[in-house]
Amino acid sequence: MDEKVEEELPKLDFDAFKKEETVDKPTENYESLIKGEVDQVIGAYTKEEAEANKEAIADEILTRIQELYDSNFIVDVVFTGWNLS
Repeated sequence: MDEKVEEELPKLDFDAFKKEETVDKPTENYESLIKGEVDQVIGAYTKEEAEANKEAIADEILTRIQELYDSNFIVDVVFTGWNLS
């Protein structure tokens, strides 16, 4: 891989993520913790605001989840079933 390109890629700390998974935050807690972050972010918007700001919401959720796990292992947030009712 080109050294310049390699330097620009984020360094993923897989060892730290694995340690977090087994020690600090067991796998069974991931779903509820992530859902809580998603609910908090989306809950701050009205339905109309959320529809108009999907990308900003995804960015905020990504930041919160990365902070939650103190890791850049998670690199994107994608909504597959965007349905606000």
